[in-house]
Amino acid sequence: MAKFSVLCLTVCLAYIHSSYALKCYSCDSTRVPACLDGSDLKNVALTECSTTSGSPGVTEASCMKITTQAVNNGPVNTTRKCVMHPHGVDACVSARGKLPANMELKFCEMCTTDGCNAAGSIGAPLYAIVALCLATIARYVRN
Repeated sequence: MAKFSVLCLTVCLAYIHSSYALKCYSCDSTRVPACLDGSDLKNVALTECSTTSGSPGVTEASCMKITTQAVNNGPVNTTRKCVMHPHGVDACVSARGKLPANMELKFCEMCTTDGCNAAGSIGAPLYAIVALCLATIARYVRN
C-alpha cells in the first residue's frame, strides 16, 4: 500500500516537473506538409518555449497556430510555434498587423498547454491527474 502511494506521488511530481515549461509544436507547412492540418505531427518535436526572450515587457509564453493565405486564393500556409508576448496581449492581433500586404490571416489561435497547437489535441489538466492520485491514495489508506 505504501509503495503504491509513493508511486502515485512520484508520477504526479514527474507530471508537474514535465509541465513546468510550456512546449509547443514548431513547424511550417511550406517545409513540413503535415503542419498544414496537424493530423500527423508525430515527426514534429515539441519545442520548449524560452522564458528568456531578452525583450522588455515579454512576460508570457503561448503556443500559436496561424494560417495565412496569399490574396486571390493563393497557397495556404500554417505555422505552429511558441510566441512570447506581454501579459494580456493577444499575439494574434500583433500577427495580423505584421503580415505582408499580399497575405491575409485566415485563422489564428493561442493556447497555453503543452502541445495545444496541434489539431484536436487532448491533454489531461494537471488538477485532474492530482485529484486521481489523491483519490487513489485515500482509497488504499482506508483499506
